[in-house]
Amino acid sequence: RGEGATLAKLGLAYDHVGQHQRAIDSFTAALSVKREVGDRAGEASALSRLGSVYERTGHYHHSIEVHIKSLRLRRELGDKAGEVATLAKLGAAYEHVGQHQHAVKHYTAGLTLSRDAGDKRGEAGALSRLGTAFEALGEYDRAIESFTQALTLRRETGDRKSEGSALGKLGSSFELVGQHEKAVESLTQALEIQREIGDKRGEANALSELGTACRALGQYERAEDFHSKALALGRELVDGDIEATALANLGLCYEHAGKVDTALEHHALALAVRRVLNDSRGEGFALGHLGRVHFETNNDAVKATPPLNDAMGAFDSAWSEMHISERKSLFFSAGGMRDVSRLLQRVLAHRGLHEEALQQAERVRLRATECEPMHVPCAPAGTFSLYAPHAPHTPFSWKEGSSNSASASDGFPAACDSTRLPGSGSESLRENSEGRRRSDHPVDSSQLTLLAKCVHAAVIVMSHVGPRQLLVWVIHRDERPIDFVSISVPDDCGSVENLVETTRIAIGVEKPATAVTKKSSFFRNHQRPSLSESPTTPPAPNKRDAKFWLARAHEVLFAPFCDAIADEPRILLMPDDDLCDLPFAALRDAEGSYLVERHVIFYAPSATAMVALKHRIDTRREAHAVDLAHGYTSALLVGDPDFQGWAKQLPAAQEEVRYVRAELKPSGCHAVVLTGAEATAPRIVDEMREHELVHLATHRMGDSLLFSAASMEEGELSASRLQLLRLSKTKLIVLNAGDLARGRARKSGVNSISRACFAAGVPVMLASLWSTDEVSSPMLVQRFYNQMLRSGVDDVAEVLQHAIVSMIHDVDEPLNALPRNWAFFVLYGLAVPLKASLRV
Repeated sequence: RGEGATLAKLGLAYDHVGQHQRAIDSFTAALSVKREVGDRAGEASALSRLGSVYERTGHYHHSIEVHIKSLRLRRELGDKAGEVATLAKLGAAYEHVGQHQHAVKHYTAGLTLSRDAGDKRGEAGALSRLGTAFEALGEYDRAIESFTQALTLRRETGDRKSEGSALGKLGSSFELVGQHEKAVESLTQALEIQREIGDKRGEANALSELGTACRALGQYERAEDFHSKALALGRELVDGDIEATALANLGLCYEHAGKVDTALEHHALALAVRRVLNDSRGEGFALGHLGRVHFETNNDAVKATPPLNDAMGAFDSAWSEMHISERKSLFFSAGGMRDVSRLLQRVLAHRGLHEEALQQAERVRLRATECEPMHVPCAPAGTFSLYAPHAPHTPFSWKEGSSNSASASDGFPAACDSTRLPGSGSESLRENSEGRRRSDHPVDSSQLTLLAKCVHAAVIVMSHVGPRQLLVWVIHRDERPIDFVSISVPDDCGSVENLVETTRIAIGVEKPATAVTKKSSFFRNHQRPSLSESPTTPPAPNKRDAKFWLARAHEVLFAPFCDAIADEPRILLMPDDDLCDLPFAALRDAEGSYLVERHVIFYAPSATAMVALKHRIDTRREAHAVDLAHGYTSALLVGDPDFQGWAKQLPAAQEEVRYVRAELKPSGCHAVVLTGAEATAPRIVDEMREHELVHLATHRMGDSLLFSAASMEEGELSASRLQLLRLSKTKLIVLNAGDLARGRARKSGVNSISRACFAAGVPVMLASLWSTDEVSSPMLVQRFYNQMLRSGVDDVAEVLQHAIVSMIHDVDEPLNALPRNWAFFVLYGLAVPLKASLRV
């Protein structure tokens, strides 16, 4: 016991001085001693400390793995205080990897324990963490409720510093939902407390937030006063970050006052400070502001181009030194990489540089994939090169116990018992993206044309560059030049997001939102009114509006480039952002026909992903003589795993896989069927490697598939784990999985899974966009397999089209013709047997 305690203390000392690998070695040795002597409480403590080091070094999946083990021990021992602390740490780790719903689950459990114990401080902390997680999910009403309850408890305990923090978080939440007067009220109280306790950095942050809220209210003189005071504090503290932020905010105030030259001067001063700080991230934001003013205020696209290009270059410089959560923050933050890229696309398009704009659109799609975690095998024992990660200094955060970075997307604990930090050299503390195509080398127009020829389809790339604006490129499979069109969404549709959501509601696949929707904005807190103010959401339609909204969506989002594809029987769609949720197949043209009746439709997450996939398939054919075009000799069929109460069972899924097995049997295909308790993630992973056809009928949580286990965490197969599998035999994955995710967690989940399948080597994936009832889903599945196995057509996209059209024209079952009952299935990937080689 003495040796274990000494090793633990040594680990804490190493961790304190930043020698993280030595800390891990010490904690691991302490863990071994504790297990050897049977000290289970010490074992739980060592695991918790080990998880904390992994979290501090950016390896959140390893942190989750060890914290789960610690939590089990705490519960077995009845250690309530330790359980509360571990639940908080586990929730924070889940937030870092974008699993906010798991974070809510663990924070709620901690909240219950704190309430039962009468621990008001613990209760307030849990409520505060819950509020942060609800914000990340877009559930702003619940976030405000949590922060309000936390504030009440902070006042009861007399903790003024925590009260000020709670007021700040509450004010920030009010800002997110546009309740600026309430934001000003909360932030004013926060400012008073920061001054009372002498926290000048907290005071500067409160002044900055107050200035932003006043600017949103049109109180520009008050806003300028607050930002000027923040600037003075930043200079007094010799804090360049506070100074640069205040200069940028003052620049925005001067923009609103019509003092454009003064605004440009302040943005230039902010840029100079960022460069002195060697802050590439901040430099990118400052350059983005300069480019925006030149384009949106001065209408000078030529002058806007250099700073926007330089902003992207600055972001690229910062990118390679960031771990996943930092990358996601940089990419998705208002005024960050995605927003600057979209503005640059608009500028280039305005100048008639359509192919350059397309290149930029493809580039930012690829950067988005690098925001997703890629699991890295643990490094072999050997030398450990410590790379001390540097994140831009943030003077003050309202978020207790967490960084200001947004969370990264979901991951899976590495199946590795080594305690070495993953990676080596300068990547030792970073979750990297080895094996992925570099995003500074996206495909060019000639490669896109070659891709169109190979898939025998027109390639349609769509980029969502503003709340109401889309850029669309049509790449033909002949020598015709690329067609380009800019689409503006009219007032009656609100915005692209509103139109997509309204269309889904109209056909019955989305419930009208009850929570407040966050205002759409680019350059949040730093933008012109036209970008900060989201259009009013149209009234939620009822079911009789389905035909109208499907026709309206076609008229607005598709008709502008219909002439360019009039003679194209096949189209490969690459939608962006909210458009990924739109059922394009169900859009109705002016003659009342559905799009799927006019075209064979299939999808891809990006052009570069398709080119890389095609190269991978070519390599497989040459190396192994694999026939990817005809027939299936083996299949894995999974349906209705045993969720043991944490998710609804899917009895219709068992019937579905039994039907598929019966359809496959006459062809001689050997099928392995896994249902109930047999359908575990490890078993399925092992089986997937051995089969040409994989059919999965289960639940989905965002970009994770759910299988049999005692808890959701144990039953997950995430996209980041899936992409590491070597599925060299698999020709087709059929994923019939309804999504349990709420809010933002639902967005682009299928897209992430499709990218993971392509990375694993699967050429085609058929997936469901939404949950369906127990009648329509099996009906379409049956017709799809019937067509695929009996029609002799080896183009899976055409097979899907025939199955859908047969449902549309089913006079015996009119319900089958409803779009919600057939438009849920979409096909991703290389949908035809391809003989041409496409090398990159």
